[in-house]
Amino acid sequence: MTAGTFAVYWTIHREELFNAEELAVKVNSVCDAFPNWRENTQEHRDLRRQLYVVLLKPVGKNRIKEFTDQLLRMRVRGLLRPVVHELVHLKVRNHGKLLKSLMYAYLPGWEEVEMERELGVLVEQQRGNGM
Repeated sequence: MTAGTFAVYWTIHREELFNAEELAVKVNSVCDAFPNWRENTQEHRDLRRQLYVVLLKPVGKNRIKEFTDQLLRMRVRGLLRPVVHELVHLKVRNHGKLLKSLMYAYLPGWEEVEMERELGVLVEQQRGNGM
């Protein structure tokens, strides 16, 4: 499993979706089919359309946009963070100072990516509550 597929897998797995590994491979292959989606608006639309096809049934129509946004953000900014984090957990079990220092050593700036992810979650939650 590639790092990109693992990052997608981890996001899907955390949502407790059925067949997370198989779904991650499908999502990653769709993303790989549109390498210029960040710069090309047509590719971006086509990528979203294909991801909706793959994700609609397991995620559901109420969460499809939010979940697709989450996956695309992960591919843009935080692709390596969950991978490195889980690899560090092979050495350190808890989330104490040692884990954080190893994260800084292996992935400088990881905390900024994590804060952006958490901020994105909070913004989405506020939007869902009508704030």
